[in-house]
This record gives sequence, C-alpha cells and structure tokens, in this order.
Amino acid sequence: FMITTFVQFFETLMSNHNSTMLKLPNFSNRIFLIDEVQALPPRLYIFFAAWLKTFCEKNNSYAIISTATMPHFSFPIKTHLDALKKPELLFKSFDKKENQPYELLDAKKYFAEDIFNRYKIDLIQEENFDTKALKVHIETQSQAVLVILNTIDDTKKLYAAFGDTENVILLNTHFIPMDRRRKIALAKEKLAKNEKVIIISTQLIEAGVDIDFPIVYRDLCPLPSLIQSAGRCNRNNKRAMGQVYFFNLLDENGKSRAELIYKNEAKEFLEFCKTHILHGVTENQLYGVQDLFFKSISENLTIGAYKIGNKDENMIQLVNEAKFETLGKFQLIDQSFFGSQYQYYIRENENDKSYDVLIDLMFKMVKAEGYEESTRYKIE
Repeated sequence: FMITTFVQFFETLMSNHNSTMLKLPNFSNRIFLIDEVQALPPRLYIFFAAWLKTFCEKNNSYAIISTATMPHFSFPIKTHLDALKKPELLFKSFDKKENQPYELLDAKKYFAEDIFNRYKIDLIQEENFDTKALKVHIETQSQAVLVILNTIDDTKKLYAAFGDTENVILLNTHFIPMDRRRKIALAKEKLAKNEKVIIISTQLIEAGVDIDFPIVYRDLCPLPSLIQSAGRCNRNNKRAMGQVYFFNLLDENGKSRAELIYKNEAKEFLEFCKTHILHGVTENQLYGVQDLFFKSISENLTIGAYKIGNKDENMIQLVNEAKFETLGKFQLIDQSFFGSQYQYYIRENENDKSYDVLIDLMFKMVKAEGYEESTRYKIE
C-alpha cells in the first residue's frame, strides 16, 4: 500500500521534473483509490478524469474514485472552442460514452432509499445575521451542535463570543494534528453521553472525520461542501431526522463572509446554492440538485483551463503544443494565491528534545571528515 496526497499524485502526473518523473514507474500496474475527488478545483474534474484514464490505459493501471458528491465526467459540446483546446481531440477514446468512467453503484437508486434521508436543511433568512445572532441561535438548541464556518478567524470570533466553557470546542488548522485528534475524541466522548457539546470548526471536519451530530450549522458555501458538512448530521441514522441550518454569515460591515472567500467562478457556486437550496430540502432531494450543479460546471467552465503561475493557461492546449515545460509548473495549490508554505517543529512538551538531536546530527554530518563518517551521520 502506498498512501499519498492529492498534491503528490496529481502533480506527479503533470510534472516534467526529473525528480518527480522518477516516481512514475511506481504508478504503473497499480490500482488507485482516490477518495473525496470533489476536493479538486471544479474546472479540473473532467480534465483529470480523462488524463487519469488515459494514463491507466497506457500503464496497466486502474482508478476507482469515490465521493458522496460525484461530478459529471462527460465532455460538453462546445463548438466555439479553439481546436487546440478541445478535450475530445486530445482524449479521443474518452469522448465515446462507452469509454467514460462508469458507476460501480447506481447512486440514484440508493439515494431513493430511506436510509439516505437522514436530515433536512432549513435556511436561516434573518437580516444582519452576524456572529452575535449565530451564537443566540445556537444557544436555543437543547442538543449537541456542530458549526462549520469558512475561515479560521470566523471560528475564533464565534468561540470567543461563547467565552471559556469546557463544552465549546474550537477546531481549526492553527492546532497541530495531535491536538485536533484529541479535541475530536473529546467531542465523541461527550456525544456518547448525550451532553450538549458545541464544536466550532472550519471545513477540515467536512471529510474524513467520522462524527455524528444531531444538529449542524453551515455558513454559505458551494454545494459539495454543504453536502459534505451535512454528512456529519445524523450520520449513523440513529434519529428520525437530523437538522442542518444553512445561513449567510455577515461581518460587522454587513458583508457576506462567504463572498470574501469564494470569488470569481466560486462566487457563481454560491449563487447556485442560494437559488437551488430551498427551505426544508431533505437529503434524498439533494441528488437532483447535485445533478444540476455538476451539469452547470461542465457546461460553464472550460475543461483544462487553469492558472499556472500568474498566467491563465489551458492544459489541453499546452499538451497539443508540446509546451511541457510550462505544463510542468502546474501546482494544485497555487503559491501565488495561497502564499509560500513553511514547516515548523512544535515541541510536544518541554521535555521533547528530538528536534535538537536531529539538528546536532545534521551539523556533525556537515562537518564530517570524509564520505564514510558523513554517511554514518546521515543514516543515523
């Protein structure tokens, strides 16, 4: 088993760097299990499905992709596109319906079952719904509550509004993984005892965290995020119906917090939710809404269009023009947008000296006399 990240996987498939390409032989004769594929940028859904399928065909590999919010993978017909940008010309076999990815499960059939009707979504349509109003609304609940907000600052602000209380837990990526696991474990203990625990979290809890709340609050977001968040509500179907509240959190100037985060095309995804998520919509009704959402993405976004560095590029055109040096600069997480990444070592406690030991060995390796001594320190 090889366990890796989206960044490592997809950037390896796109890269032309020697260090990355050396990994490609490990990708042949493999079965890829790719979970939560909706976490990719929406304009890359179809491109990567076609790219991955072509790679698998050439390298005796298979890919299984899974998500509760499965995108559409067929090419929309766009006659106005330049020939060099047309996906059907680059991915010739993918263009035939029988060669496109097929469903292992009939999702429509299963979503019709009662077991997949675990919650309903109600809209909070109060004017001036800010942090203070959100706190008041949460306090009316008699059961445990999960609140998912769009930014770390929003989670801190709401947590501060509740004051220092042991039943309110703050969860975001400013905490190291060990602390996040401890907080989730504590919340599960309280849920098991039917205590009214409140978790205030960013979207880190949306995927990969098996936790079950009777009530979930979610700030305005694109449809896949809403469905992933709602998946933490009545997750184990122990209640007749879970309750999800969907709202548009405003700042002190009356501006939507979501619209400050989701810009450009992502803003259109917010507008889709405002239009199609109606008061009282239930889980089994969301399948049809999903279908509309992914159809609108495939029709309104250009496949393979992506910003590489500071320039808008089309990855299909780059392949057709053999501009692999430009294509090789592709980054799934664009540093020009998100900033540079730095790594820090945070001591577990005051007795944790492991970092100091490594630094000491590193300096010994650098100052070593001869290859043999240097290698010994490197191995150590």
